[in-house]
Amino acid sequence: MFTKIKLFDSDIYMGSDCLSQLRNVIKKLNPSRVFIILDRNSKRYCLNHLVSVCKEIKQPYYFELKQGENEKSLENCQKIFNYLIKQNADRKSLIINLGGGVISDFGGFVSSVFKRGIKFVNIPTTLMAQIDASIGGKVGVNLNIHKNQIGCFNLPHSVFINYEFIKTISFDNLNASFSEILKYGLIYDQKLWQELDSTLLTCGDLSDLIEKCVRIKLEIVKNDYYDNNVRRILNFGHTISHAIESMYLYKGLIISHGDALAVGLICETYLSHVEFGFSRQKLNHIVDKISSFFNFKKIETLDHKPIIKFIKNDKKSSIGSNNFTLIKNIGSSVINCNVPNAKIVDALNYFKEKCQV
Repeated sequence: MFTKIKLFDSDIYMGSDCLSQLRNVIKKLNPSRVFIILDRNSKRYCLNHLVSVCKEIKQPYYFELKQGENEKSLENCQKIFNYLIKQNADRKSLIINLGGGVISDFGGFVSSVFKRGIKFVNIPTTLMAQIDASIGGKVGVNLNIHKNQIGCFNLPHSVFINYEFIKTISFDNLNASFSEILKYGLIYDQKLWQELDSTLLTCGDLSDLIEKCVRIKLEIVKNDYYDNNVRRILNFGHTISHAIESMYLYKGLIISHGDALAVGLICETYLSHVEFGFSRQKLNHIVDKISSFFNFKKIETLDHKPIIKFIKNDKKSSIGSNNFTLIKNIGSSVINCNVPNAKIVDALNYFKEKCQV
C-alpha cells in the first residue's frame, strides 16, 4: 500500500512499498543514464533494497559523499560536475538522491544547475529528510562555513518516502529528528501538538506522523512556493539553529541538524514568550517537552558572538535586522520579527540555564 499526493507537478509517494512506483517513473522517463548520489549509510542499508525492487535501474553510476553537513560544498559540486561530464551525462540523464537531508540538498542543487537542469528523484532515508528536506523544492549547498547560501527552488520529479528505511536509522539520529515534528505542531497545528504532548513519542510506527507532517508542509508551500510570506513560518527555530550549525562548521565541530534545531526551538520559544507574552508556565512546558528528547550535555559551545554574526548573514535577514519567525501561541506563527542582539543573548542564556549546558 502507498499514498500518492502532489505538490504542483511533483509526485510524492509514501508507504512501505512505494518504491514499486519508481519502476513506472523510470519507464516513463526512459533516462539515458541513471546516477545515484548516496552516502555510506544509505549505500550500506538502503541501496540493495532500491536496486532489487526497481530492476529498471540498469547499470547506474554512483557518487558517494561522506557523512556530515560539510559535504554540501562547492568543492564537491565541482567534483560531481566533472564526474558527470566524464560519464557523458546529458539532459536526459536522471539523478536519484538516496540519503538524508544533506543528500537531498546537495543532489537537488547539482541536478538543478548541471547543464541548466536535469530531472532528479528524491528517496529520503532519514526521518528528517522524509518530513522536510526532500519535499518543498529548496535545494542548495553551503558557502564555506555559511549554511545554504548557494541554492535555488526546484522540485524533484518525484519523491519516494519509504517507511522501511526509518528502521535503518540509529536511535540518536531518529530521536534528533523529533525536533522537526514538534516544530510542525508549534507553528501550525495545535491538535498535532496536543497529540505529541499527550502521547509518548517512540521510534515505533511513525507512518501516520510522517504523513501528517508532509501534508502540513505541502499545504504551506502550495501557498508560498518562493518563501516570500507564509512559508517563512517553517523557519521557526531555524534562525538560531542554522547559525549554530555554521559556527560548528567554522570551529570544525559536528552537530546534527536535529540537535541544533532543538536548541533553536527552545531559544526561539523563549523569544516568543518575551515578544508575545504567553505565560512562563506555557514556555517551560513547551521547553520541557522538547528537552525530553535530547541530551544537551553533548553541546560543546554556544558562544553568542559568532552566533549573532551568522544570524546577520542569514538568508532571511536584511541590513540592520535579525529576521525571526516566532509563535504567539501554539499553532499560531508570526513571520518577519526583528529581534535585537540583546534578546538573542538572553535566549541563549535561558537555554544554558534551563538545559544546564
